[in-house]
Amino acid sequence: MSKRLGCPLSEARPALRRSSRLKTRQAQTLAPDTSEELQEIHKAAASSDERPNKRKLALKDEVELKASAVNKKLCVREDNDRPSKSHFDLQTCDAKRTVRFAVDEPTDSEVPERDFEAEFARAKAVTPQFLASQAALACVPEGDIREVACPPEALENIKPSIRIRKGHRYCVYPLRYVLVFTYNCQKLYDHLVARRRDVPGDRCRTLGYLCERLRKELGVEPGNGFTMFEDEEGMRYMFVVSISDRPETLPYPEARVRKFQKIIGTSGLPSIRLFQNKTVSSVPLAAHER
Repeated sequence: MSKRLGCPLSEARPALRRSSRLKTRQAQTLAPDTSEELQEIHKAAASSDERPNKRKLALKDEVELKASAVNKKLCVREDNDRPSKSHFDLQTCDAKRTVRFAVDEPTDSEVPERDFEAEFARAKAVTPQFLASQAALACVPEGDIREVACPPEALENIKPSIRIRKGHRYCVYPLRYVLVFTYNCQKLYDHLVARRRDVPGDRCRTLGYLCERLRKELGVEPGNGFTMFEDEEGMRYMFVVSISDRPETLPYPEARVRKFQKIIGTSGLPSIRLFQNKTVSSVPLAAHER
């Protein structure tokens, strides 16, 4: 069948299939305009690459909360919690924490130092025989043998000085002279073994039995006539007979000395030594003491 020339129907495009028309219509009518939403999604994705994960965010928030709580606690303080001006004052709201001492309180560098060589020389110059003769001439009653003898005029000078640093009370002890029986632990054990006053084969129990007997009969215990220290030869026990601030005024209680000699099993005399306790820190100050 021949085409007619000049016929508009024969020159028109072929009709689209129904499926193609439906696809075109769906693309035109059902697809929404998501250009703005896509831009927001892309922006959120770009910014999420720079943000940390949830775990890092949680840790960061926790650190910030703790730091803010500490700063708030340091900068906010009631008047009742303010320390006394007699010892120190903390500048808690400054960036750098400092300690200010009162005018009448010397710092550690301002505490006068003692000449230890001269003090040791004074201790060596006095002998137990001299102290015994002085005690016989003075005719001073000995008192209770269970107490460490001390002259009344020296009590005030041998007391520790109380200092307060950063809310704690410290006891600083002065140099003192003591009349003592001092022994190396191993030599003391050998001495007890030679006199058959030991627990066979047990050094600790032997020394413990001796200390227990001294405690029962003379009241000697840590803080009351007994101390231990270590030197180049090892651990040493020191049993205190008397104490004073000067070697010339050391009491010589004969009854207490004889009791020590009987329990230890020796005829030797005590010696004069220079002694100083270590600085002791006590419990923190209470709220009403600050």
